[in-house]
Amino acid sequence: MKTLNDQSIEFPFIAPHLRNMDNEHNAAKSPAKAAHVNMMTDCIIANMPADGLRSILRGLLGENTSNTAGLTKLASKYLVNTKPSFIPELFSTSGGSPQPTSDLQRIQSRYRCLMGCGFGFESVELLTTVIQQIHNLEWDERATEGEEFLDILATIDGDIVQSITAVQKLLLTSSGMRPMNTEDSKTIATLREVLHACRSIAIARGQDFPFDRGLCCLEKLIEGTGNEIQRLQKNEIRRTNGFQSSKSALESFQLGPAEVPRMFMGLWQFSSPAWGTASRSKIDRHFRKHVDYGLIAYDMADHYGDAEVTFGQFRSGQEDSEKIYCATKWAVFEPIQVTKEVVDANVSERLTAINATSVELLQFHWQDYNDHQYVEAARLIEMHPNVQSLGLCNFDSDHMCEILESGVKAVSNQVQFSLIDLRPTFKMAESCRKHNVKLLTYGSLCGGFLADKWVGKPAPNLFDENMTPSHRKYFEMINIWGGWILFQELLNILARIGSKHNVSVSSAAIRWVLDHDYVGAVIIGARMGISEHIDENLKAFSFILDVEDKKAIQNVLNRSRAKDIFEAMGDCGAEYRQIRRKVQRPNAQIESGSIAESLNQPPTATRLRGEIERQTPPNATSSGVLDTSPPQTAQSWGSEGLQQVGILSREAQFGKFSLENILSVPDVPRPHPPPRSPTPSADSFNDPITCNMLSFPVALGLFDRVFTRGAKSTEIVQAILIFTYWKEPAEIRTWLLVGYAIRMCIELGWHELKPVTQKPRTSTDELSIREARNIERTWLVLFVYDRSLSLQLDKPWMIDQNNLISKASGWYQEEYAVPGGDLLLSAFVSLRLISAEFLELSSSTKSDSQKFRSEILSKLLNTELNTWEKDWLPKFEDEMVAPPQQFLVNFYGLHLRLLLNSYTLQQSLKAAKKGSAVSKSALWQCSSSAIGMLENITKVIGPLKQLYFVQDSVHVMTAYAAIFLIKLLLSLPKNLRSDLETQSLQAILLSSDTFSEQCATQMTGCAMQSRFLKNLVGKYHRLKSHANNQVREHGVHSHQPDNPTSLESLHNRMNTDVGTSYQVPRPLQSYQNTGELTDSTSINGSTPDFSTELLHDKEIWDGLLTDAGFWMSEGNLLSDNSLPR
Repeated sequence: MKTLNDQSIEFPFIAPHLRNMDNEHNAAKSPAKAAHVNMMTDCIIANMPADGLRSILRGLLGENTSNTAGLTKLASKYLVNTKPSFIPELFSTSGGSPQPTSDLQRIQSRYRCLMGCGFGFESVELLTTVIQQIHNLEWDERATEGEEFLDILATIDGDIVQSITAVQKLLLTSSGMRPMNTEDSKTIATLREVLHACRSIAIARGQDFPFDRGLCCLEKLIEGTGNEIQRLQKNEIRRTNGFQSSKSALESFQLGPAEVPRMFMGLWQFSSPAWGTASRSKIDRHFRKHVDYGLIAYDMADHYGDAEVTFGQFRSGQEDSEKIYCATKWAVFEPIQVTKEVVDANVSERLTAINATSVELLQFHWQDYNDHQYVEAARLIEMHPNVQSLGLCNFDSDHMCEILESGVKAVSNQVQFSLIDLRPTFKMAESCRKHNVKLLTYGSLCGGFLADKWVGKPAPNLFDENMTPSHRKYFEMINIWGGWILFQELLNILARIGSKHNVSVSSAAIRWVLDHDYVGAVIIGARMGISEHIDENLKAFSFILDVEDKKAIQNVLNRSRAKDIFEAMGDCGAEYRQIRRKVQRPNAQIESGSIAESLNQPPTATRLRGEIERQTPPNATSSGVLDTSPPQTAQSWGSEGLQQVGILSREAQFGKFSLENILSVPDVPRPHPPPRSPTPSADSFNDPITCNMLSFPVALGLFDRVFTRGAKSTEIVQAILIFTYWKEPAEIRTWLLVGYAIRMCIELGWHELKPVTQKPRTSTDELSIREARNIERTWLVLFVYDRSLSLQLDKPWMIDQNNLISKASGWYQEEYAVPGGDLLLSAFVSLRLISAEFLELSSSTKSDSQKFRSEILSKLLNTELNTWEKDWLPKFEDEMVAPPQQFLVNFYGLHLRLLLNSYTLQQSLKAAKKGSAVSKSALWQCSSSAIGMLENITKVIGPLKQLYFVQDSVHVMTAYAAIFLIKLLLSLPKNLRSDLETQSLQAILLSSDTFSEQCATQMTGCAMQSRFLKNLVGKYHRLKSHANNQVREHGVHSHQPDNPTSLESLHNRMNTDVGTSYQVPRPLQSYQNTGELTDSTSINGSTPDFSTELLHDKEIWDGLLTDAGFWMSEGNLLSDNSLPR
């Protein structure tokens, strides 16, 4: 449960929903931007071939991944502006079998772009119109033209699978798949209806149903359990009971309890139609052929399109199904809470997908090493009764060993390994030998480049028609490894070896990998139904590399930059976590690529020192002393006292720039570097005192080491605050980590800190004084945060008031204080002391005298807040205080006034049921505070163009202020509501416009806030309209509460046609202390126009607000693509 507080929340960066993009509004409101394109640049764009532009664009994205957001945004706008007004005829029926018209390719390109931009439901809508034109067409499957038409239908079938995958990504949350809203439910239902109609026609004609794969994926999405998949088949398919080893004619090895061949067939190609698509029947024929040749082991994953479902249905239909081995994956890319129930649910989902009672090998990928739950997750997988063996996927050596040394048994680790990527030879090899783990290697053929057809060929055009995503991925690896010329030398060596042994280049490359004792099997990508190379692949088992062969290969490898790849990319799997380290190798020639560029950096004295130096902010000198001249680079940012939204964004995580830290010493000009201090906190390369920053990599290291080494320091406390104060939305460890930081501070003696007037002056050294103030500043920030968390989580606070805290009102006036920043902190501490005092008093209020005491406390509260404003607000008019800081202190003060007065207002409303008058003072204090907060957004921070940088708590508090006003309006009769309604709705809508004007893209917190505020006003008008209809239908309101059935009916009328499986979820946590109006039956003798039970029913409010874009119980705005579907 979260209430209004100072917690910062990072919003997900997801492409907007196309149907919610208002072009005319955006055009009117968006600020003008520089859009001039140099004439020579325009000449390039106008004359470069399309495939050349694609190659250049990919290069730009590779060099700077931040360009991806801009590409997605502009592509989204293009798709909106070019939306066709109608769909032309896509097939011609003249001359026998149907033929595609030229418009089909254009429509296919469009819906594929929609998928890529995150518009999954829009792509489904467009696909549905295509299929509607197909289901009445007739063709002869035996004729050549009919076969060609079936190939076209197979590509559309693959597109359906891809569109469902895009929808699943939109619905996926850390706790599972969220429900769809009404409109999107209709979209999916329409596609299902059309596909079933096509299926019925195909059965009636005795033809194969061409969209079997797509319909299976769709049913799995709708049903969730996958049971419907089986019912789609003409005959019920039994579940496979498990693998039984048998003697293989191929080279084999022991993998847990199973003996399997040393070649697995990989089904990654199912994840995208870019590798081609085929009908289910062709796919099954290729599966069968591989099995007949002894290739019985298959590697797949939960995110490889419909690979699991297609494989599972094939295997279940085979008489020798128990001889076919399944290795699938559970990949955790987003934060989750690991529990036995979560693991059981994911294992069950895998079993349903592969249609089996157990899985032979479940390979586990965990994205975020900072979240150490991966050890517990691996343990639960290994212990699961329906998992025969646990494997790992893309784990590096250290984290793999951590799991194994905890007592968990893993039999394999799937990593990239080839003649081009030698990273497993540096560290992973010894770890595998030590723990008896076998590697399952992918990329061993470098995406198809290690093949005869590339011998003697020039570097490819990556966007030729026959280039696949694998080619594009591994071509960059080749460039990093040594470039195309050296690669040609390697290919020539492999070709000579192949000629010697009568095998291909590919077979020689596979054999080289297999000859490492820690390698269990290579995974060879299979384009099932498209092409197969069974004979060629099996020749890898027909020979061995002799000493001469290995020496010739090694001579080329010695001239490669294999070690640099290990240094630049990190250990196995690091490329997926994008951990980059800059290194330099003398005289190395690098051709292109983002990673390659990182290798071409100047050498540094030590890696750690050099990394920190490269991360020093643009306005810091090499000595760490700040240059006060204005920053000149595009990477710097000036937020004038505000923090950038998403401090833990991917850009920061990957070390692309450093972030100013409010806890470290500020931008105070000093003519010379201060004398060095012998204390550990003054270490030259991570000292926040001299560097004026605590960069993410430094915080990351401190954060990781705190638990393993039990270290304690000021910087570690700051690191914990950074990891919790600016956190990911799904982060759930905040309370525990802050508690750990507080205990650490107590061990350091901070609870006994005294104000400067009560302690002897021990030093006049500037650095020592600044270090002491840095500790005090951290303790005060921790106090404010502790009280905020106590308020929002309804748990006891942990930091008592010591002398420093109680005297904090003068702390900002001490020597070396930070202008503006320390003043703001002192004001916040004073504000938290007021709230703590009031809450303690109000919690002791008894029911008999509750209203009377509440009114007295309200008067005392408002008197204290008035005094606080009188004392503090004028101080923020000083020229040294940044305008955004003036905004913050006023905004948070208004929020506290709203929050605490709401208690009195609620008691007053409860007393009104017995005929008492509502407290006009509380009503005015609450409404004026909420409106004042919104007006501060519009009139104070809005003109400063700084909304993009505000703490996310400003977004949350703004949302709560708007919610309060809407609930208040719904509780008042018409005679009291009219004036307040106009003012409130105007404040909400103006705030929405202000946020909209300042959102960098449609995927930021400002954009989500703008959409939520508009949706909230829309919900209010719909409720009001419904209430008016009730009055017209029934004459007057009943004074009895509506029954649950009518309430549910009201909810469903506001979210029409939402089936039971798509209902908005009911948050489990209660919503407290937010100024919620829980009762509103009679106010001064008047009756509200709305159902009293509706206002009282928290679950319905939670559902309605969630549908509008705000998760009440979590205090979190939802992106447009994260809204309940």
